[in-house]
Amino acid sequence: ESYVIYLNESNILKHSGIGPGGAGPEHLLHHYGHWNPNPGPPWYIIFDFHQRFTVQRVELSNFGDGTHDVSQFTLETADNIENNDAYQLVTSATGVKKEVHSPQVFTFTPVTGRYWRLNVTKTHSEFQPWIELLIFRG
Repeated sequence: ESYVIYLNESNILKHSGIGPGGAGPEHLLHHYGHWNPNPGPPWYIIFDFHQRFTVQRVELSNFGDGTHDVSQFTLETADNIENNDAYQLVTSATGVKKEVHSPQVFTFTPVTGRYWRLNVTKTHSEFQPWIELLIFRG
């Protein structure tokens, strides 16, 4: 049985920025808004779980308008981020559906790490992603 890894603002170590009139990545950790990053890529968030956790699934909720919906992302992990090359690819999702607001589930072989990097590599348009919710499950 899986468990939710509860995160808050203190778990956000670094991100690719906030667009004009946008909202920070802390908004994707609850149901009260969405992350609206800079208009151009890269689009990423680095989370520090403060200890090692085993993750086997993420749930991602798009805004659901089609224009700002994620279509592809990667998830990486590391135990030490002094060297950017330390990240290990966990999963690469290419089939994220557009105009779907409910959580889309992405399951993978369980991986343990302290730092987790979400990279949005593509949206269903040229516009920045609007992610409403991101849940990590162990």
